Amino acid sequence: MSDTTRGSGWRQRLKEGGLVSMTIWVKAETKARYQALALQSNRSGSELAQLALEAYRPDPAAVTAAVTEADQLRALIRDELDQAMAILTTTVTATVTAALTAALPALVQAALPPVVSHPDTAPNTATPRLPPGRRKLTRRQAAALRAKRANGAPIKALMQDYGLSKATVHRYLKAPPPVQRPRTRTAASVA
Repeated sequence: MSDTTRGSGWRQRLKEGGLVSMTIWVKAETKARYQALALQSNRSGSELAQLALEAYRPDPAAVTAAVTEADQLRALIRDELDQAMAILTTTVTATVTAALTAALPALVQAALPPVVSHPDTAPNTATPRLPPGRRKLTRRQAAALRAKRANGAPIKALMQDYGLSKATVHRYLKAPPPVQRPRTRTAASVA
């Protein structure tokens, strides 16, 4: 009996026993260990694999529900986006912080008036006070102020235009316009 005939008979007996052939790919070290275990236990490689699979009982806690490929992709994309957002947030924060740190002193200097540390060096910016009873605006200016307000100019704009406080603007608006007195001719003006 030749090796080919003996191998064919062996395969035929296995098929009749309800077995089917299966090819697996393993590392060379795994194959050597597998063959050594088969020799030690006096079993064929097929019997050893069958016994190992029957004895294997996965831990129920380790077995999870089947996750679809779409869910796996979503999870991977979500993880990538989270990482990208973290990097982006860090980069933007660092850039903005650096820009503000560089520009902030100049912005503060431009926004705040200069601080005078000694009264002798202080510029004289105070507006001179008029004596009580003297008007700040001429009659023409007061009439122009009233006309601007009648045309819808805001109080703040009038305050800035004429250099007046809010109360003074309201005083000019409440005061009745002065009555023009007819000029009388004097003897000196007639001659």
